[in-house]
Amino acid sequence: MNMTEGEICRQYRSAKDRASQLQILADLNCVPRLEIIKILMHNGEQVRLPLAAKGKKRTTELTDEEYTTALFRRLDVLDREISKREREYREIVAVIGGRSNA
Repeated sequence: MNMTEGEICRQYRSAKDRASQLQILADLNCVPRLEIIKILMHNGEQVRLPLAAKGKKRTTELTDEEYTTALFRRLDVLDREISKREREYREIVAVIGGRSNA
């Protein structure tokens, strides 16, 4: 890592687009974005991940409660996608297993 935790926090706080800054900091420090998020949270920064916007773009910031609700909705979507992929994975494994036993 090239930057200290303090430098990472300062860069994040001063960024105009904090969501994009997460990846920029990760790239600059050659670490995954999750590592930057952990550093920021460990140092008391309130990190907000970008949420996909549907319909009209909001002109106001989400409240903490709205943001939490949106994150849970996103987790539900990801859970459905993961379940679908797991089923596909098991089907492929079954087909491969059937071929190797033939």
